Amino acid sequence: MKGFKKSASRIVLALILVMVTGTSLWFAAPTSALEITIAPPASGTAGGTHSFSVTITIEDQELVPIEQVTLYIYKADARETYQATLTNLPLGTGSKSYTTAETGGGAASVTATPGYGWAYTTGTGYAYWAPSGAYSWGYVSGYSYAYGAGAVSITYDVTWTSPPDWPAGDYRIDARLAANGDSFTQSSSLFSLSAALVAPGRSLAPGFKDLMGIVDAKGVFTSATTAESLDGKLRLTINQGTIGKTAEGKPLTEISIIEAPELPPLPKGASVIGTAYELGPSGATFDPPITMTLTYDEADIPKGINEESLFIAFWDENNGQWVMLKGITVDPAANTISSPVSHFTRFSVMSISRLATFERRLFGEKVGQHKVPPNSQVTMRIGVSVEVGLTSVKLIDYFPASWVVSDARGGVVSPVDATTNKIEWAVGDISAGGAVSREYVLLSPERTIPPTKYRFWSEISHSPGLATSGTWEVLVADPAVTDYLHAADVVVGSVTYNTLNSTAPVGVLAELTASSPAGSDVKLADADGISIFVSDPVPAGEQWDIGSTWTFNIYFSSDPVVTMKRLIVKIYKIDSSGTKTELFSDTNKTNQDLTAYPNYGLFNWSVNVPTGTIIGPEERFGVEFWVRTADPATVYLGFDTSSENSRIDLAYTISTAPGNIREAHYRIGQDTPLSSMQWYEATDTKTRGIRRNTNFRVRFQVYNNGGTAKSWLPQLEYLSSGGTWTAVPTTSGTDPFFIAPTSQFNNGDTIATTDFALGTGTGIAQAGYAYDASPPSAISLDAGSYTEIEFNVQANANAEYYTAYSFRLTDAGTAFNSYANYATISVWEDDNPFSPHYNFATDTDKCVSCHRAHTASGKKLRKVWPEEGLCNACHDGTGARTDIASQFSNKSYTHPIGATEGSHGTGEGYYNWLPASNRHVECEDCHNPHAAWTGASTPGFGDLARTIERVWGVTVSNPTTGWTALTSANYTRVSPITEEYQLCFKCHSSYAYDVTPPLSHTGGITETDQAKEFNVNNASYHWVENDLTAASGNTPRTNASNRDMTFTPGSGMSKDTPLGCSSCHASETATDPRGPHGSNNAYLLRGTWSDTTTGTSYSLCLQCHDPNVYDAGGSNTAGLTSFSGDRPNLHAFHMGRSAVKGCQNCHSAIPHGGWTRAMVVQTTDPAPYSNGSKLVISSWAGPGGWTKDNCLGGPCH
Repeated sequence: MKGFKKSASRIVLALILVMVTGTSLWFAAPTSALEITIAPPASGTAGGTHSFSVTITIEDQELVPIEQVTLYIYKADARETYQATLTNLPLGTGSKSYTTAETGGGAASVTATPGYGWAYTTGTGYAYWAPSGAYSWGYVSGYSYAYGAGAVSITYDVTWTSPPDWPAGDYRIDARLAANGDSFTQSSSLFSLSAALVAPGRSLAPGFKDLMGIVDAKGVFTSATTAESLDGKLRLTINQGTIGKTAEGKPLTEISIIEAPELPPLPKGASVIGTAYELGPSGATFDPPITMTLTYDEADIPKGINEESLFIAFWDENNGQWVMLKGITVDPAANTISSPVSHFTRFSVMSISRLATFERRLFGEKVGQHKVPPNSQVTMRIGVSVEVGLTSVKLIDYFPASWVVSDARGGVVSPVDATTNKIEWAVGDISAGGAVSREYVLLSPERTIPPTKYRFWSEISHSPGLATSGTWEVLVADPAVTDYLHAADVVVGSVTYNTLNSTAPVGVLAELTASSPAGSDVKLADADGISIFVSDPVPAGEQWDIGSTWTFNIYFSSDPVVTMKRLIVKIYKIDSSGTKTELFSDTNKTNQDLTAYPNYGLFNWSVNVPTGTIIGPEERFGVEFWVRTADPATVYLGFDTSSENSRIDLAYTISTAPGNIREAHYRIGQDTPLSSMQWYEATDTKTRGIRRNTNFRVRFQVYNNGGTAKSWLPQLEYLSSGGTWTAVPTTSGTDPFFIAPTSQFNNGDTIATTDFALGTGTGIAQAGYAYDASPPSAISLDAGSYTEIEFNVQANANAEYYTAYSFRLTDAGTAFNSYANYATISVWEDDNPFSPHYNFATDTDKCVSCHRAHTASGKKLRKVWPEEGLCNACHDGTGARTDIASQFSNKSYTHPIGATEGSHGTGEGYYNWLPASNRHVECEDCHNPHAAWTGASTPGFGDLARTIERVWGVTVSNPTTGWTALTSANYTRVSPITEEYQLCFKCHSSYAYDVTPPLSHTGGITETDQAKEFNVNNASYHWVENDLTAASGNTPRTNASNRDMTFTPGSGMSKDTPLGCSSCHASETATDPRGPHGSNNAYLLRGTWSDTTTGTSYSLCLQCHDPNVYDAGGSNTAGLTSFSGDRPNLHAFHMGRSAVKGCQNCHSAIPHGGWTRAMVVQTTDPAPYSNGSKLVISSWAGPGGWTKDNCLGGPCH
C-alpha cells in the first residue's frame, strides 16, 4: 500500500480516475467479459481422492467486479441427495480447506493461483498494478481487469475426497460466479464414480457388517453375502440381486445384529429360547426376503414343549404385538430354525405353552353341547383366539361325513377321507390376543343302536404351521335321558352332594335311610346327612327347561315290613356356590299304599314337572326323596349297583341362555395408574389396613356364561357385619364409603386386557372399565367372555376400625346369580407416633418408659417388677386410653398373670413348651411390648386385633379325618401370627402340653385340645380357623347342605362373619376393653354358659343365635331351624319345656366343635362334652324329620 504515501494531489487524481473508470465498468455486461474452463477429474471410486481445476479468464479491455466463486460437485441424476458445496473460494493468491461437514459431501482443499495482471482488494484501498502504474479501488470485493494488458485469469486447483457411501454413477461440477449483482454458472462435462469396495477409514462397532462395495446405488446386492451375530447363533443369508434399503428408501451401507437390550411383554405362555436379537437398521427392507437361521440349545426348551413347535417371532412396532414369521423350518437334528425375513426389527426364537385356544358351541332345538337329537339342524360355531400374531390364517373344522352341511356360511366344504369332511375359511391375519369365529349349519344323522358318539375337531392353518384343538364328542340320541343315582360325592362350591348322571352303575350297594314315624314325612339321607343327588352342570351358553314327565324307578326296603303311604320328590336348582333353591315339590304327595319289605323292591311312579322350570349355565338340578309310612319303620333307598340301579327317566329342552353375569374374583389395590397397578394382596385375599380418607381400588373379574351378549350397568355395593347390601354412593355422607375421584384415570376409561391382574378368566378376555363416579352408561359383555371392572373408593370417618366390610358388583342393583367371592377389607386407625411400643429411633427416649439402666427393679432392666406391674403402670387408664388393669383385679375369672413371676422367656415356642410344671401366662405371651400397634382393638367379629399382632403362635395342618388327635407333625410355629386362633393355640392345644393337658384355672376341669375341636374336617365346628368359604350357609359349620341358622338382630353376626376365640371369650360387659383379660363368667365367657340358661337373653349362645327363633316362645315359622319335624320349630318348643334347662341339654358343653352334626351330644358321650346332657337318640333323623320317637330312652322321652 505504498500509494497511500504519495502527495495529496496524486491521491485525489487517482481517486477520480478510479471512480470514473469504476462507474463506467460497473454497468458493463459481466458475461461478455468472462470465460470459465473446468477440467473434471478422471473417473474414480467413491471414497477416493479426485483432482480437477477451474480457470476463470477476464477478456481483453474488460473490468468485471467478482464478488464470490462457488463450486458444486454432484450426482447428475440425484443432485438433491448427493452434492458437495465449496463456498467462497479465494479471490486472490491463497488456499482453503473444507471439511465433510462444511461441504455436505466429502473433504476438499483448494489452491488459487492468479495470472499476470490479476488484482484483488479487501477493505477500502487501492492496489498498484505494474508496469502501467494504474490504481484500482474496491469495496470488500475483488475484481480483475485488463487495461491494455490483454486477458488475465485465476486458476483453482481442487483436491476432493468423495464420500465412501456415495453410489456409483455420473457426476458433474458447476462453477458459479457472483459479479456486479449478477451470477454466472458454468457446468463441466460428466465424470463417473464407481461404488467403494471398502469405506476408507470406516470403523464399525461389533455386531455390524459393512456393505460398502456390496450394495450399489440402487440398493442391489451385487454379490451374495452372509452376516452373523457375535455369538454365531444368528446367521443371515442374502442372495445376489436382493434389493436392500433403509426405512428412508436409501441403499443399505451396513447391517447390525446385536442382542436386544430389552423386550416388550411376551405373549401369554411364551418363553424366549436363547437370545433375542435386534437387527438394524430398524425398518430396513429386503426384496426378495433374505433367510434368517438361528441355532438353539435344547436345554433352553421348557419341559413339555415339542422341539418342532418352536417358531421365530418378530416385534411389530406399528401394532405393538409379537407376530410369528412365515415359512418357518425347524431342523431338530441340527438344532436350527430358519425363516424368510423381509424387514428388520427385533427377533427371537420362542416356544408357547398354548398358541391357540379353541371354542365350540352347538345351537338348535333340544341341542346340547355334547348331545343332539337325530335328524336335527345344528348350528355349529367354532372360534379360536391366539396369543401370537399369525398371518395368512385358515380356520378349518373337521366333521363326520355322515353329518350333512346345509349352510356353509361362506366356508368351503371338501372331503378328507371316507369318514371325515372339512370346512374351511380364509380369515387372513389374526393379531396377538385376537380371536375369530365362524359358524355353519349341519343336519345330524339318524340315531344308531347303541347311540353313536361323533368326533369333531378344529385347526388353524397358518404360515408356518398348524394348531389343532382337542376332539369334541357329540352323542346323537333321543332328547330323553336316563340318569342314575350314584354314591360318589361331588362338591359344588362348599357343599357336598351325591351324583346323578347317565353312567350305568357298577359299584357296591349304597343306601339312604330315614326313621319314619307313623304319619310324618321324613327325608332320606346317607350316613353323612347328604340327601340330594345333583346332575352335571349345564354348559356355558345353555339353559335347560326340565319341565316334562319324570319317571322314577327307585329301589326301597324297610325294617320292619311297612306300607309306604307317600313317596315325595323335591327338585332343586343348585348354583355354582352350592346353594340350593327349591323348584318343584310333588305337592300331591302321591298316595302309593305300596308295601316295602326287608329285601329291596322296585317302586315306579311319575310326576309332571311344569314346563318353564329352568336350569341356567353352570347350574345343576338336584333331586331329594321323602317318604311317609303307615307305621314306624326304618326305610332304605338302595342305589349304585347293577341290581339296585335306582334311576330317573326325564327329558329336557336345551336352548341358548340369555346373557348372565357372574363374579369370579376380586383384588384390592392402591390408587395407581391402570397400566402399573400396585396391589395390597393377592387375588381373592382380604386386605387389612385400609386407611380413612385415602383412595383404594376394588377390582372384580366377571364373566358372561350365557349364550348371548349381556348389557349391564355395574353398581358397587358394600356390606358390614350383620347389615344389608347397600350401594356405595358417589359422594361422602353417612355411609362408610363413597366412590371417589382420582387423577389416575377418567371415569369410564378402559382397562386393557394386557393390564388385567386377576388371572385368566372363563372364556375370551374383553377390555374392562374403571370408574371414579357413577358409570356413564351400560356396558356389554359378550357371550363366553370375561372382563375386569374397577371402582376407586375411599373410606370416610363413618368406617369403623378393624371391622370387616365386603364389596360386590350388581347389575344396577340386581344381584348376580352367584358370587365366588366377596371383596373383603378392613379399615385401620392411623398409628399414634407417641406410642412407646414401636417406631424406635437411635436417639429415641421411649425406652425409659419401661426400662432403667441403673435403677431397674426387675429382669431386663424393667423399672417396675413384676411384669404385670410394669404394664399396669400405664394400662390402668392413666397412661393408656383403656383400663386393662381393672379387668384383672375386679373380675371373678382372669388369665392369672400374677400367679408366676419371671417364667416367661425368649426361648419359648417348641412343641410341649408349656407343660403343667411350667404353666404360666404373662402380658408378653399375648402382646409384644416392642412392636405392638396402637389403636382400638375390636377382636371377635373383625380383624386380628392390632394389639396382639407381631407375636408368635402356631398354625395347624388339620387331620383329614375329623375329631382326630393332633401330633407335633400337625403344628407349625409362626411368627408373627396372622389369625387370632394361632395365638390361643400355642397354649390351649396339645402343642403346649403334648398328651398331658393341665387343669383349667377358670373352670376347674381338665383342658381339652382346642386344635382338635376346631378342626375344619369335623362334622361341626365354629369357624375360628377362618374357614369362611366352607362355613357359608352352615353355622355351626357342618357338612350337611341345609344347616342354615338365624342370627340375633344387631349382634353383628352373619353366616359370613369372621369368628375368633374372643368372639366368645371376653368380658361380659360390652363397654369393657375387648379381649380375654377377665370376665365374671367362668371360662372367661362373654355370656353365661351352663345348663340353666333358659330364658336369659344374655346367655352366651343367644348373643348370636336369635332368641326369637331358638329360645322359648320362638317363632313357629317353618324353615327357620333344621330341628323340626313334629313341629316346625322344635328348638323353641323344647326351650319352653320345664325339663329343658339350656343348650347343654342337647349340645356339647364345650361348643368349639363336635363329631356329630350341630355339636349334638348324648348322655352316653364322654365328659366334659356331655356335661349337662339329657339327650338320648334312639335313631337319627335328617333335617326336618325329627320326632320324639327319635329320642326314646332318655330322661325326657
